[in-house]
Amino acid sequence: MAWAPAPASSPSSLSLLTAPACSPSSPSRLAGLRIARQDPKGVTCLQCSEGCERRQVLQGIGASVLSWALTSAAPSFAAVKDDVTEKVEKIPLEVLAAMAGGSAKEYEEVKGSFTPQQPLEGIELELFRLYKYATTKMDGSGDPRTSLRTVFLSKVGDSLFKYAEDNGIKPKVYDARGDGLTNGGKGGVLKGLRVLMEGLKKQGLIEDFNIDTSTHEEIQWQQANPSSITLTTKKPVGLAAATAMQAEKDRLSISLPLAFVTGYLKQCKVIATAEEVLSGDEEKLTLNLNWAGKARLASSVERRVNDKFNAARSYK
Repeated sequence: MAWAPAPASSPSSLSLLTAPACSPSSPSRLAGLRIARQDPKGVTCLQCSEGCERRQVLQGIGASVLSWALTSAAPSFAAVKDDVTEKVEKIPLEVLAAMAGGSAKEYEEVKGSFTPQQPLEGIELELFRLYKYATTKMDGSGDPRTSLRTVFLSKVGDSLFKYAEDNGIKPKVYDARGDGLTNGGKGGVLKGLRVLMEGLKKQGLIEDFNIDTSTHEEIQWQQANPSSITLTTKKPVGLAAATAMQAEKDRLSISLPLAFVTGYLKQCKVIATAEEVLSGDEEKLTLNLNWAGKARLASSVERRVNDKFNAARSYK
């Protein structure tokens, strides 16, 4: 006797296998099936129409249903090409070897000892291990302003921006101290940031982004006052590694979007520091911006203003 098919409400990928006959004399015809009762332990009791009772334990169905539901709802991260992954992974190690020691050979020997507290794979695991390796080469206990780690992150940003330019991502470079961040309303550095982010999106390094400039005041900026903007990226490569790094006692910031941005802004004579917030599949960066060489240039601006004022007074 064969058991009847699973109810229509069951997931299409699940089915009940054929069970043995109730007795040797049972005819090979389809018998009706009904749920007799629910055992307190969760075992379903099935009873055929001829009065023969069998206890069928449906192992793994609950787990299968859960896996099926989660799989269909799992987010799909930005697709990164293998050649992009390989090039990006090499940059932190090359910078570290040049300024603080270490080597690719040594890294390969010790990287297995850098184990995150949450499971990672692919480029996320590699970035976590690379930056943990970097913490062993640079002391992080001193003043962050003079720390070798700050220099390391800055140099990584320079190298990543050069990688972007070499691969067709070429935002226009301005002197933001004279042109402002908007270049007189024509776009300027802020437009360049959008070009950079669009390029990273095409490379698969981020899925999407948003730049909020509502807190920026161009007139104040042109007078050498600080400003701020907010960059939010969705599913950036390195997000899982950055999240895992936050659980470490000795940690180093992992943010590829921030590295690319600081590399570009430095070319535009802008010094940026960031407040980083990781939430779900997003990274939010509040970028605090200042003129490069602010003290010298501020006094230069003040001198030029005074010269114009004195010239105007003399003219009168």
